[in-house]
Amino acid sequence: LFVWTESLNYIHNASALLPQDPEYNFHDFTAHLLRLVSSRLPRTSQTLPRSWSSLQAVLDIAWKRYEYFLSNPDALQPPEPGQPPRLSQNYSDLENIPRPVKILIMGGSLLQGTNCRKMVKDLKMQIGMALTECSWGHRLGAFLNHLFQMPLVQVTNIAMGGTNTASGSLLLQHELLPAIARRPNIIINGYSTNDMHAWTANEAQHSNTTLGDQIRTMVENFYRNATKLGQDECPNKREPIVLFLDDYIGNEQREIL
Repeated sequence: LFVWTESLNYIHNASALLPQDPEYNFHDFTAHLLRLVSSRLPRTSQTLPRSWSSLQAVLDIAWKRYEYFLSNPDALQPPEPGQPPRLSQNYSDLENIPRPVKILIMGGSLLQGTNCRKMVKDLKMQIGMALTECSWGHRLGAFLNHLFQMPLVQVTNIAMGGTNTASGSLLLQHELLPAIARRPNIIINGYSTNDMHAWTANEAQHSNTTLGDQIRTMVENFYRNATKLGQDECPNKREPIVLFLDDYIGNEQREIL
């Protein structure tokens, strides 16, 4: 929380959607979102990792890659204004660069960028971008690598509209992940808005349980399947760190009170 507060101005500047938004039209909007996030951060400090070894594994991967880039600066492209650092495709030893920290993001339509381009249009901004580039899931990797000033992380966003935590749990249980998303070090559950859907309330009613208990069961199953991911092919593999993003900040539907 201290690091976040002390770095808030830098985080805000690094959140600019470059090169699509060179004028930083989203300056005030981003500041408002960061204010909402900051007020929720104290709750996150109440939960500690189940396994500190998993956190150590992430730090070891990041540090090994960091040291490599310090010793081999020619592995990176010359920095461009407002752009995250990238690997040089002309580097002769790409295969021996230590692996990045792999972050897997799972969620619904919000993480696909649904309505994001509509908002840009409604605000009469001239910003051209693909739908997925408009979501925070796409921008997270660029933001972190810009923050670290080297490409330490690889973010894969497999969001799909109309899905919730139960859907994501099935994907993990049966390992129905694209090759690039396998063996993640960190998994972010971004289903909170879809979990608070009228459909979930109906499922809870049919199961003769409360909405809260229904969501709690979904989350527990997701966590179990996430921590078991890849154990069959690699029994000694460190379990990934699982993060749950609570970005549900309003009463989206009248059925959910």
